[in-house]
This record gives sequence, structure tokens and C-alpha cells, in this order.
Amino acid sequence: MHRKEASFMSDYKSAFAPYLENLVQLKRNLGYKYRTGASRLLQIDKFAVLQDVVEPVVTKCFAHEWCKQRPNETNSNRYLRAQALYQLSNYLTGIGKTSYKPIMTKWSSTFVPYIFTHDEIKAVFAACDQLRARNANKQSSINIIPALFRLLYGTGMRISEALSLFNKDVHLDEKYIVIRISKNGRERMLPLSDSVTEVCKTYAKYRDRQPIKNGPDDFFFRSLNGNEVNYGAADTWFRQILRIAGIPYLGRGIGPRVHDLRYPNKNIILTF
Repeated sequence: MHRKEASFMSDYKSAFAPYLENLVQLKRNLGYKYRTGASRLLQIDKFAVLQDVVEPVVTKCFAHEWCKQRPNETNSNRYLRAQALYQLSNYLTGIGKTSYKPIMTKWSSTFVPYIFTHDEIKAVFAACDQLRARNANKQSSINIIPALFRLLYGTGMRISEALSLFNKDVHLDEKYIVIRISKNGRERMLPLSDSVTEVCKTYAKYRDRQPIKNGPDDFFFRSLNGNEVNYGAADTWFRQILRIAGIPYLGRGIGPRVHDLRYPNKNIILTF
């Protein structure tokens, strides 16, 4: 088990602790990474400690307090917190501990993705290729960036899906990839263009020169020392690329975001 994953399970302190651990393990046994979910359950656990919860049952009062909107909190984050508590309540009810299940109407997102112009997207990929490591930091993920961002743009896949790819999911000779861990939990196949395939082959060629384990069940995108790369690292590189490309970052919730690479300008025909 990943060290960070294990830490979530060992940090539970409330009356819900053993049930939270079992719920996380159940999700992972079903094939989900469940890292964000485990993080939200850890927040519930800390809140239960503050609320002096003695019995491992979600009451209506506890749910009401947990689901209150916090200062400066977005509707989407509030909804996701409520969903985490709903999952815990549903699990507890399933094992005979009847609990209150909070139900919140899902928000309608009004977010409009940033659409890159032809010149901007060319500048983004040029900036990707200009990145240089400042030192010999083996934890750096600089090696994956040119291929990762072109893959997002060329296929429309989510950043979480790309970073979750295993070597066995990437079929470069046949020019397709298999998405096993998707937002909706459904497996699907995505074709790769010739240009995206070549970019990924170039990345894989240089990655394979590193003294790291490279089996079918290892991640396709890995840092220089072979470790998994998280969204935070990719987002940090993306902000740097925007600066190099001369594209203003307009702020959190406005963008441009890494995910905006998934919405290419349909009038742009671009090869790499």
C-alpha cells in the first residue's frame, strides 16, 4: 500500500475510526485509489473528535453541523463533503448501525473553460519543451510534462486519468490507451493520433533509461526516481509554463487550468 494511503488509515481517532478504516479498505478492494475520499473521511473523523461523538452513528444533528457551508467555501466542495458523509452513513446502515443520510442537491456548475488560441497552445507546448531542471533533483516530474500535457490536449482525458495510467494500459504500437480508473468508474478505450503516439514513445524511451523498475503494473508517468506523480506537481509545472508562454493566470476558479487543455479550440489543427 502507498505510504500516504496507509497514513490516512492510521490517523483516524474518533468513534468512527474502525469503520472509516473498513470503508477505505472496501473501496480500495474494489479497485479505487480512494485517496481524495480517504482524505475527506479523515476530515469527518477530526470533526467527530471536536464534536465529542461517542457512538459510531451519524445523527441528524451531526450531519447538519458537518454540512453547513463554511466561509469562502464553494458549493461544489460543500456538496463533496456531504457526499463523503453520505457514504459513511450508507456503510454504517449497511452493517446494522442506522445512521442519518444527508442528501444535497447537486450544484449546476457555471464554470466556462479557458479556450486557448492557436498561438497560445503553440506557446504552451513550446514552453513545455523549454523546461530545464535547475538541479539534479530525482523527485522532479519535469520529464513527464511535454508528453503529459500533449496527451491531455490530444485525447481530452482528465489529468487524474492520465496520472493513473499503468504501463499495461498504454498500447503505443497499436495507438490506443485504456482508461481503467475514470470519474464514472467505467473502463473505456481512447485512440491516439500519430503525433501523440510519437511524443509518448519519446517520453517512454528516455524514461526507460532511468534505473527504475518498469513493469506492466508500474505507472506510465513517473518522476525521475520512479515515483508516482500527483496533480499538485502537474499543476505547479502548468503555472510555470503559463508564465513562460506569456499567458496570464487569472486566478483560482478562473484559470487557465490544467483541465482546460481538455477543451481544444476546434478550429485548431495542431501536430506536435
